[in-house]
Amino acid sequence: MKLTLLGAAYCVTYCALCFAASAQAADFTTTDGYNATCSAMAATDAAALTNDDERVAFVLCSDTSLTKQIVTWADQGMKRLGTEKPSQQQIIGEVGKEIDYALERLAASREVLEKIHLGKRKSLRLVPSQWQLDLNGDSKTETWEKYFFAIPRRSDQPALIAMPNNEEAYYEREYRLDAAIRIDQSDVLWALSYHDFIEGLLSALRAYHVDEHFNFTLTQPALYRHAVDMYSQGFDNSEKTRQSVLAEKSRARSCWACRMRTSFPPRCDSARRVSRWTSMSSRSIRRPASARVSSPKEASSPHRTATRSTRATLCRACRH
Repeated sequence: MKLTLLGAAYCVTYCALCFAASAQAADFTTTDGYNATCSAMAATDAAALTNDDERVAFVLCSDTSLTKQIVTWADQGMKRLGTEKPSQQQIIGEVGKEIDYALERLAASREVLEKIHLGKRKSLRLVPSQWQLDLNGDSKTETWEKYFFAIPRRSDQPALIAMPNNEEAYYEREYRLDAAIRIDQSDVLWALSYHDFIEGLLSALRAYHVDEHFNFTLTQPALYRHAVDMYSQGFDNSEKTRQSVLAEKSRARSCWACRMRTSFPPRCDSARRVSRWTSMSSRSIRRPASARVSSPKEASSPHRTATRSTRATLCRACRH
């Protein structure tokens, strides 16, 4: 009996030490560490995560993997357009499948993020410039891929949408390549609001059927209502992010969100930013003017409810 108890105690102690070693092994500060951590996380089920540090690691690996998947799909899709000449319906179908895949992955990450409650504790240390991936699947890592996840220097200039820059000097000038962050609850809330808005946008897109003439027909009103819920939840989490950041003693040394060139969702300390964000977000969940609904019942218009809900949430989110 004693030997059995000793054996059990040994097994428990050994498993605890293995778990501790596993938790400590999560390394997001080097390229090799990132690769090793995410290789291990790839085989981990979200339901098996037991602590917040593991949940943070899971979301980081899942989201960066999803980014690689989308970039690879888009790059290869553009090459296919030049060789296979797919029809518009084939293109629409392929885009729909990719959106469905992204929605599934985003929802899984969002559900994990919702379970993270760090309080005043800080979680994993990150050096995003070290997450160097072959994003487009061409078996090489170009400069723009090498620094894709690097943190831009703070600036009030609007973000520019342009082709990736492949000049090393550009990233040394415009990015903080040595930036290291310890994840805190503000970062978690900021990431959660990102997931809410992106999931809402993609859900709104998938709520419509698009024909070969690019006419939109609302065919999934339940998915549209889910999109509206995600937008509303995103604004709520954006407000929680703002409150969390303002409560911190040192913004310059703390959250990841505060280090970004521009803030999305915007900080509510700029009336101009908030006005632009409000206008953009309100338009993005409205049913397109050219869209039809597939039945009179569906025409009961989640649009009107969506608009009222969004305006009410905006007023709450940006009230000082």
